[in-house]
Amino acid sequence: MEQTFALGLKEAAASIGLSHWTLRKYVAQGELRAIRVGRRILIEPTELVRFLKGVGRPTSEGDSKSANLKAEAGPTTRSK
Repeated sequence: MEQTFALGLKEAAASIGLSHWTLRKYVAQGELRAIRVGRRILIEPTELVRFLKGVGRPTSEGDSKSANLKAEAGPTTRSK
């Protein structure tokens, strides 16, 4: 049985039904942990599971930035 240690960005995106651009955005925002090897962005399968479950978020500067943006935006309401 072959064990996968990390998936390329396109592979990871295809496995969860998102575009690789969306995953790239989450990596840039610090929502999804990734490993950069040369020009490649690799994501561990366990990180994908954590991301999909929404359990815990990585502690990074990107985390506080996204929290601040949400706080500054205030509540969202839709007008009819």
